Parts: sequence; structure tokens; C-alpha cells
Amino acid sequence: MTVKLVGSSSGSVSLQAPASTTGGANRVLTLPDKNGTVATTSDSFGKILQVVVNEKSDTVSIAGQNNGSSFGDVTGINVTITPTAASSKVYVQFCLGKAAHSSNSTGVRFTRSVAGASASAIKVGDTASNRKSVSSNILGSGLINTGHAQGFYYQFVDTPSYSVGQSIVYQMQVLTEGTNNFYVNRTPDDTDNGNIYFARAFSTITAMEIAA
Repeated sequence: MTVKLVGSSSGSVSLQAPASTTGGANRVLTLPDKNGTVATTSDSFGKILQVVVNEKSDTVSIAGQNNGSSFGDVTGINVTITPTAASSKVYVQFCLGKAAHSSNSTGVRFTRSVAGASASAIKVGDTASNRKSVSSNILGSGLINTGHAQGFYYQFVDTPSYSVGQSIVYQMQVLTEGTNNFYVNRTPDDTDNGNIYFARAFSTITAMEIAA
């Protein structure tokens, strides 16, 4: 059997069955559907509806928390997106050119705030007795020396509850092992010389609205 699609002026495209189905030659082509109907080119589900990027070329520092009970917002390491459609998902990416703290470890987590409401931690590990819940850990420069830092990359897909037109803020927070500052885009001691490990870095925080 052959199915032929004929153009409006000239030419055609044919879908033709294989000459034989032996040896696994048979094929099934299934079109995606939405609400029980065949998908069309006008359907938007799965499409990227918007991209918002927050770029940071300057340095950022916040005071260390010394294993305290509260995480601290990393100033400017956030992104705000206002969904244009109902029930969208949001893909979020934090890409820090450099992240540093002159102790041995820093806990990282992310929060979500909708329409100016209180921020809630998301994408963190399960509660386990006295252990704190984080999204990730960054090893501090205390394991090498304060002239070093490392890049940090984290991404996730979020399914927030919101109304169209409400803004959503995704914020990075840290909890440091010691009292010294946590830095972005620079090393802890930030010596002014040409050694490459003292280089200043560039960071981006991206949010994409994905149609449901």
C-alpha cells in the first residue's frame, strides 16, 4: 500500500510499505495525539515559550553561615520568569563560572517564590534525622588553597503552581561549613596577578517556560 501526499502545484511525497515484513522489516509509525485528536503543527505542547537569562560578570559575596540553621541567599544568583500559559513547566539552569569558600564544603539549595510569596526550598534530598537537606554540595578551596575555585552547574525541571501573569523567582542559597564568605566569579583571596587560577569568571542563570 502506498500513501501519496500531493503538493498544491507539483510533486508529491509517498509513504510506501516495505516489500516484505520478514526479518523485522515491518514498521509502525504512530503520530502523537492531544486530547484524543491527531497532533497538528499548531499545537504548542512541549515547545519553549520563552527564555529568561540573568548574566553575572561581576563578583558576588555573602557572609559565611558556619553550619548554622539558616541558608543564605546568594545575591543576584537568581532568575525571574512570568509564565505566559497555564500549567507550563519551567526548566532552570544555574551555571556559575566560579564558586568558592575557604573551608571544606558548602551546601547548596534552590528556592521558588511565586507572586512575591515566601520562598520554599525545592529539589532537595529527603530529610534524614539531623542531616540537612541540600540540592548539592560544593567542595571548598580549603581542600587546596584559597587561590582556587571551581565551576558549578545545576539544572532541574520544575512544575510550579501559579496563575498566568504571576512571576516566579528561582534563587540559589548556600550554607557554608565555616564563617568566611562564599564567593561567585572569584577566588577567596582574589590576588591581583596574572595566574590563571585568579581569573574572574562569568555566570548565567536561565529559566525556560515549556508548554504543557
